[in-house]
Amino acid sequence: MKSNPTYSDISQLIAKIKAEEHEAFEHLYSKYSNALYNMSLSIVKDEGLAADVLQETMVKVWKGIDRFEQSKGGFFTWMLNICRNLSIDKIRGKHEKRSKKNTSIEDWIKTEKQGSQLSFDAIGLESLINQLPKEQSEPLRLNYMYGYTHAELASYYGVPLGTIKTRIRTGMSHLRKLLKT
Repeated sequence: MKSNPTYSDISQLIAKIKAEEHEAFEHLYSKYSNALYNMSLSIVKDEGLAADVLQETMVKVWKGIDRFEQSKGGFFTWMLNICRNLSIDKIRGKHEKRSKKNTSIEDWIKTEKQGSQLSFDAIGLESLINQLPKEQSEPLRLNYMYGYTHAELASYYGVPLGTIKTRIRTGMSHLRKLLKT
């Protein structure tokens, strides 16, 4: 039976991880993974995302152990900051935006017409947006709700970039007026 190594202090553990000793990393994981996972879960509010963040955190720790500076703070605090930053990145939409962009514009428009896609109706704007001309409403939805860039929309519609920007800006201006009435 294999015995689990013990580490008298954190600097010994860090030295073993820098030497790429897998047992030291396993010890690190068993000691800190639960706390890191729970902290991430408290931010992202999704068990799957929290597990992803934990994995990304541990990979960053393994690969970036040379960047840890003991003079700047504790090792657990360093790992906690990595995990917190990754968790915040997830909820800021980087992950969400990428997954929404996996839907092509053509598929989105087709699905939107069938009515099964999320819409602005959830916040009461659908009826106002429907009052806009289609050339303004579609780019508005695609840009603000799904994160497509102006350049992507210009390419899809086959119009100059400035035209898309004008359509979105004009649509927003009309929406502001409709909201005031």
